[in-house]
Amino acid sequence: MQQRLCAERALRGARSDRASRLAPLPSSRALAACALISLACFAPAASAADPLVQIGGYGGYQFGGTVEANYAGFKRSASIEDSPSYGGTLDFRVGPGAYAELAYSRQDTVLSLRGPQGSYRYDLSVQYFTIGGAQQFHLRGTDIVRPTIGAGLGAVRFGASSAEQSADDWHVSLILEGGLVLQIIRNFGLRFRARLLTSFLASESTLFCGTQVGCGYTVSGTALFQGDMSAGAYIAF
Repeated sequence: MQQRLCAERALRGARSDRASRLAPLPSSRALAACALISLACFAPAASAADPLVQIGGYGGYQFGGTVEANYAGFKRSASIEDSPSYGGTLDFRVGPGAYAELAYSRQDTVLSLRGPQGSYRYDLSVQYFTIGGAQQFHLRGTDIVRPTIGAGLGAVRFGASSAEQSADDWHVSLILEGGLVLQIIRNFGLRFRARLLTSFLASESTLFCGTQVGCGYTVSGTALFQGDMSAGAYIAF
């Protein structure tokens, strides 16, 4: 009897192993279909009903911006104080969810220079002029919420002034951004974004140079980084 039970258990085990070997495995086509379905949940926004032009304005808060260097054997630093910022954008639709963008932003703040002779503070305006692009993405199930990414290349102007002098310095800038668009109606929406603003200071670049006093600060081949958080509204047509 015991031998019979052992034989039946061995037979059931063999059938189970055979069934597991014969179970169909997912085909490459099935795996590809699953991947496409996953990607479809985060696709470029449809452009058939989107307006051709968007004009927006925003306000926010800009922060950061410090560089250090050794000049004539002495260590110096220049810092831009955090302060509110504002600006505007002009976008032209060029593809499904894709826009070419002209952008401008301005920050009115204070520049602090520190060196071996002491510290100095000057009124400073920081202005970014860029041309670039932005991509809006469509979330399946809603046409209101649209994640966005973008980038722009252009110029930054540092305009400093005091009772004794004033100066303008121009440098190449690169801006990277990410955010969210809420399309309330077809011709109006809200835009929220976070930006990384980079100003490239070429070899022997100067900040705050006047015609009478000379250069307040000199750097050699570095970059100045700032961050920006902003929100605003746009109209489209």
